[in-house]
Amino acid sequence: MKPNPMACAFLLLLAIAAPLPAQQTQADRRQIAEIKAKAEKGDVDAQYDLGNRYATGEGVAKDAVEAVKWWRKAAEQTLKVIENAK
Repeated sequence: MKPNPMACAFLLLLAIAAPLPAQQTQADRRQIAEIKAKAEKGDVDAQYDLGNRYATGEGVAKDAVEAVKWWRKAAEQTLKVIENAK
């Protein structure tokens, strides 16, 4: 069976056009480590940012469970601030 030239061309084009996962640089790892350290200490902005990064896969592996975990922590912190302002 001979290979179909159109199918080969399509597969080659698909392989070229497919996005490759971004390589994480040392600067990226350092930035994520700093954001995570702040988030773990209760920084609301860092918690929200980390949740967004896990949701989009920016600088970390995409992980919906981790995203929700960090968004929930940020929401709980914000709720405490709102309740204390009353």
